[in-house]
Amino acid sequence: TACPVGKHKPTILGLGGNYTYGSETLFKDIVTTLGGINVGAQGGLKGYDEVSSEMIVKWDPEWIFAGANPGEVDQTKARLLANPAIAHTQAARNHHIVVLEGPVFFADSPYATSLLKAMANALYEKPTEGAK
Repeated sequence: TACPVGKHKPTILGLGGNYTYGSETLFKDIVTTLGGINVGAQGGLKGYDEVSSEMIVKWDPEWIFAGANPGEVDQTKARLLANPAIAHTQAARNHHIVVLEGPVFFADSPYATSLLKAMANALYEKPTEGAK
């Protein structure tokens, strides 16, 4: 499922702890396939790189996708929202923070198709199981 023709391209931040995905990553390719803009790549990061609070505030993503250990989706989301930089984003204000449980978020894994489907559902369709 790609971005519907004529629809605004959403700005997206993928988070793994204090790291995000820049250019030359499968996550960036997935975001592009979905018709979105990977703010890490747009912000000049290359590969999997550390992201600062200042970068997050500057980029102000409309969507944030993050991974969580099994059983820790709610705690991970609460931790993200407790970060003032993340709480300041459009994603937080519009309840567009999606936390995916388990290995599906690891974009360099065999679960890349699952990540693509989960992101497409969140962006353009309906919430998926395992996403909160």
